[in-house]
Amino acid sequence: MADVVVLATADWEHPIWTNKQHVAISLAESGFRVLYLDSLGLRPARATGRDLKRIIKRFWRGLCPPRRVRQNVWVWSPLVIPGGSGNFVIWINKLSLAFGLGLALRSLGFRKPWLWTYNPLTASILDLESFSLRIYHAVDAVQEQPCMPRALIEPEERRLCGEVDQVFVTSPELKRKLSPYSRHIRFDPNVADQAHFSKAMSLPMSSIPADIASISEPRIGFICAVRSYKLDF
Repeated sequence: MADVVVLATADWEHPIWTNKQHVAISLAESGFRVLYLDSLGLRPARATGRDLKRIIKRFWRGLCPPRRVRQNVWVWSPLVIPGGSGNFVIWINKLSLAFGLGLALRSLGFRKPWLWTYNPLTASILDLESFSLRIYHAVDAVQEQPCMPRALIEPEERRLCGEVDQVFVTSPELKRKLSPYSRHIRFDPNVADQAHFSKAMSLPMSSIPADIASISEPRIGFICAVRSYKLDF
């Protein structure tokens, strides 16, 4: 089995897990060894206590070697300047990432690994030729999120689609937008953990919370990350 570097846009310990963590686990369960890279920070840091705590935590972890979090899964936090869009900052980040990632790969014995990236700026910060297989997994139009550098993300994402071996997208709209820039693109919609959620079918009716039981049937539930910029409340 090959070794895989997963370049995520969410930290491993984020309280709401998405495609990135689940794909890393699925790869590991299939026999791959996985090095999960915490988010490089697409948006600039803000003057908030939350961002300050995150910067301090990331700086400390960036000085540490990859930590094993599961069987065949290691996590490493790169030392980069978040939200850097200028040429000089991008150059600094590329240099720091190349040096740190090289050390991390050597420490784990990864040789010519695959790259599975969620970051649309990957082509500007990593040497894609150093990976034996390159996959871009487009799970969202990240440029639509608040404070994202749209002018930088859109052309870099198109460039990335043309340089990787495979592009996966999670919506027909993403496929429509990115198809002109990729020779190999495939639509794979988001899924649910059927084994996990089907457990609800075996629960007795008495276990339904009172505030839900009082709602007339049929009832529809939604389990996901709801953000104000995605939904008009």
